[in-house]
Amino acid sequence: MSVIQKLQELLSDTGEPLSLAQDGLLKSERLYETKYSIEDQLREISKELDERSQLSIEKVIPKWRNVPKHGIFVSGEETVKQLTPLISLLQELIVKFSPITKNVEMPRDEVIIEKGKPYDGRRYLRELFNFVRESIYIRDSYLRPEILDILSEYILDNPKIKLRFLIGNNFTRRTAFSDAFKKFLEQYKADAEGRCTNEDNKDHPRYILIDGTLVFVPDNSLDQWGLSTVHINQIIKTENKDIIFKIFENEWNKGEKIQ
Repeated sequence: MSVIQKLQELLSDTGEPLSLAQDGLLKSERLYETKYSIEDQLREISKELDERSQLSIEKVIPKWRNVPKHGIFVSGEETVKQLTPLISLLQELIVKFSPITKNVEMPRDEVIIEKGKPYDGRRYLRELFNFVRESIYIRDSYLRPEILDILSEYILDNPKIKLRFLIGNNFTRRTAFSDAFKKFLEQYKADAEGRCTNEDNKDHPRYILIDGTLVFVPDNSLDQWGLSTVHINQIIKTENKDIIFKIFENEWNKGEKIQ
């Protein structure tokens, strides 16, 4: 059985506890039996993976386990809370190790990724990143550190890629991204810079600008593709691309550098 098949089986194992919890029929022993089994199997699978994947698994799976109480019905909210980190990890690993078409056809109009399809969302994001040869500029008010984890793999293959991140002035999100960005720079020594916009963009504009030529405008933050429905438009006309590059440049020049 391949690594992807193993990961997909573990992901499917989360389905029944979530279904039982939704109907109010999930007991604590069943939840933790499933959770701990997935964790144990992930530890074994990690031996077959690269170092970065091993560290991602180690980060999500705690070293210590609580002894759960038996015979107690668990709410749907608590079940989602307990299983979501594992589900997100499994989805990301599945996307990472799935073969990606290098010559994906670029959308001429738009791509729609529906809610409930995070695998499709993450896969399409990776396909866009495959086109990067020189630079990628990302404008996303709510950019999360997970995007740095994905981009790190492309930096290892091409350390000369220029990265520019323009985020919103939201204290919580800014702090989280800033902390992760510092570690990213320390580890990869990449040509990367982050700035916080001072513009009051209530419409939360989002842009992905690749190599100074490709322009994509999603209507949802990058980490939310497939968790929520997202429309991703490729801007084709030169005059419209110029407008977006100018908007980005103006905000970038006024932005405050992330330290």
